[in-house]
Amino acid sequence: MKDGGIRSVLTDALTALDRYASQSNLKVYALVPNASDYHYSHIECIGFPNAKKKWWNRIYLEYFGFKKLSLELKADYWLSLHDTTPNVVCKNQFMYAHNPTVFYHPRLTDWMFNYKIGIFSFFYHWVYRWNIHKNTAVFVQQQQLYHYFKNLDVQQVFCCPLHEISIPVAIPQLPKPAIKTLFYPLVPRSFKNVEVIAEALQLLTPEENSQLEIHLTFDPKDSGYASYIAKKYPLNNLKFLGKLTREMVFAQYQISDGLLFPSKLETWGLPISEAKAMQKPIWAADLPYAKETVGDYQEVVFFDPENPIALAELFRKWLNNSPIYSGNKAPERTFPVLGNWNAIFDYIRTTDAKI
Repeated sequence: MKDGGIRSVLTDALTALDRYASQSNLKVYALVPNASDYHYSHIECIGFPNAKKKWWNRIYLEYFGFKKLSLELKADYWLSLHDTTPNVVCKNQFMYAHNPTVFYHPRLTDWMFNYKIGIFSFFYHWVYRWNIHKNTAVFVQQQQLYHYFKNLDVQQVFCCPLHEISIPVAIPQLPKPAIKTLFYPLVPRSFKNVEVIAEALQLLTPEENSQLEIHLTFDPKDSGYASYIAKKYPLNNLKFLGKLTREMVFAQYQISDGLLFPSKLETWGLPISEAKAMQKPIWAADLPYAKETVGDYQEVVFFDPENPIALAELFRKWLNNSPIYSGNKAPERTFPVLGNWNAIFDYIRTTDAKI
């Protein structure tokens, strides 16, 4: 969990757990990519820098290395934050499932620029199933993953819509752009669907394009997909900011006129929650994950992520100051919910139930 939304989940979880451990009689170990990157008062971090270099490294750790480690640590509780149910010796084992790739239908560009997405859409069915019934409970973020695990006969599944956003204390002050600006924070991967934005901009007139900028958090050199976007769409108002710190991401929210989020595949869609926390208008893909993440919010408009013509028309209306925001109502939940990290930690500590 080294970048993007999943890195934010890891950081938020450890920050909450550090506070929680300070008030509880807990000894906490965190298994992280690089121990030097994480500094907490009540958590001892153990680094595995080679885990991300090859999938075989991670598979070995999950199913062989962690078993040995579990015997050494003699943990009372083991929480896997990254989709797998590792082969460990522990009375109470839990898994946090965040990857919705099992619901994704890969496109040609996915195979071209990140073939792993295509492979994972099939492979993750097995990742999720392996050892799944060793878990005391499974935690998910979205309804569709809740139903997925219930269909696997997992008895204890909790929906955990973890949208607690901690806004950085010191946000850099940037000058407000002279023209309308939409912000799209992303790691450049094909399912992030930047094409629909670029295609929509190409449908606008030169005068309309001169009134609008889209800010993206990647550099054309960051990946094959990033290079492809920059070369195929050499547009003056498609601005590549490069990778930003968390503080600079919030600085961009502060000066933008809204979040533009056409991604086709998300666990939660963390920028949506961040934009809500900053009270910014939201333009989101008309997909189930986005509607659930947006929840109750007035300043939101949903668009077809496959239809640049519709998005171009939305840009045009907005530039003409026509009303575009239609609002959203949170779907009713009919399943058990743990609403924050503390609730998850409380559940883990107080249950000895077995599946």
